[in-house]
Amino acid sequence: MFRLKNISKRLRSLFLAFIGLVLAFTSSCSNAETGPSQVDKPLDLIPKDSLVALLVDLHLTDATSKQNFIPNNNDTYYEYQEYKAILNFHKISRNRFDATLRYYCAKGNDFEKLYEEVIAELQARESKNKATAEE
Repeated sequence: MFRLKNISKRLRSLFLAFIGLVLAFTSSCSNAETGPSQVDKPLDLIPKDSLVALLVDLHLTDATSKQNFIPNNNDTYYEYQEYKAILNFHKISRNRFDATLRYYCAKGNDFEKLYEEVIAELQARESKNKATAEE
């Protein structure tokens, strides 16, 4: 029970980190002089629902490593292996993931909407954890 309460606090912290991440991505995705950069839509663009699930898993893994739930959290090679495992689990190559992120990043509003879905999923998981902790 103690652990579930801590997870809830961690999800809250993660939520705030996501807000910062969204702001960082949207500001880094545009050029101040010309506006958003133009990127062609990849032929193998990851569907939005699949991308949301992948991003949730990546960010939860990142947060978990920072909370010392994943051993060797200071070892970037270990974190890389975790990220690689998540991409493999979702059957998505690194190149496809990068191309998809570049595309969404160039379309600022779409990127914000994408992260709104990621945040909503994290909030739903937090609510579920709270309900489980109260039982």
